[in-house]
Amino acid sequence: MRFAITVGQGLPWATQCALWEAADEAVLWESAWTGDHFYPFLSNPGGPCLEGWVSLAGLAQRTRRLRVGVLVSGMPYRHPAVLAKMAAALDIASSGRLELGLGAACYQAECDAYGIELGTARQRMDRFAGSSAMVSTSCTSGSLDANSTIRSSSRFPTNRSSVTASSPAPSRAWLTLMV
Repeated sequence: MRFAITVGQGLPWATQCALWEAADEAVLWESAWTGDHFYPFLSNPGGPCLEGWVSLAGLAQRTRRLRVGVLVSGMPYRHPAVLAKMAAALDIASSGRLELGLGAACYQAECDAYGIELGTARQRMDRFAGSSAMVSTSCTSGSLDANSTIRSSSRFPTNRSSVTASSPAPSRAWLTLMV
């Protein structure tokens, strides 16, 4: 059995750092996760909420052993080419410890507040299918020629090849992709 932690995005930064550092020292915990919300999820919508990917970059630097990730990245929030580039950079910065979780997103009020089109359940599933395929292909090949009816892009490199053999898991595929 494997155990993971996630902490609220509304917690003070010092508290988040202390929790992640403590988890990194305790072998019980295999991974640690931030969220991908712009409003506090399941708490006061008017409260603080640190952005998940930016927080993850900082928290990954405070740990050495834990696998790290965003649980999960909502596909409407970022173009899949941009998300793949972000994931590649964070995987490099964390010495190969990134776990990439993808989701269709569901929080209508959050999307409305930020001008993001969430879409119907069917539209979200279609966008998720096309976008996750683009990200997955990029994760395995290091670049992608993408022409999708959901999202389009020309060829984009992720710079994945710059990760060295000193990665904690050099024999694994680029990263674990959760959908």
